[in-house]
Amino acid sequence: MTKQTVNAKKEKIRTPIARIIVGGISSPYYSIMYYDSSDGFMHIGFGSYDLSIVRKWFAEEFEVTGECNFACVTRCRDCANFRQNAHGVCWCDEYGGAITPNDYCSRAVSDKQPRASIPWEAD
Repeated sequence: MTKQTVNAKKEKIRTPIARIIVGGISSPYYSIMYYDSSDGFMHIGFGSYDLSIVRKWFAEEFEVTGECNFACVTRCRDCANFRQNAHGVCWCDEYGGAITPNDYCSRAVSDKQPRASIPWEAD
């Protein structure tokens, strides 16, 4: 077998869902968010400031099967643990840290139950 043949048969990461996401403060930073069936968690990796590099990694490293057998990805704003005060500061009751409404929730509680109103939270 030649070296080229060995590289051609490299096993890809099989996942039911994978997306290129963007973050960063001063300039866009691109990463791949994907579900790992072996541990049951979403992961973010393969990051770069160069979108073309991340697209190349996405094509070379991932095989998206589309065979979803888990709950949909939830944004923090749609989780029952999401809180926001009158000043717009957001946090997660479960995680305990600062978040933004558009973050992806790793501890999603999908059934939003009515809760007691807390005076310092925004309506």
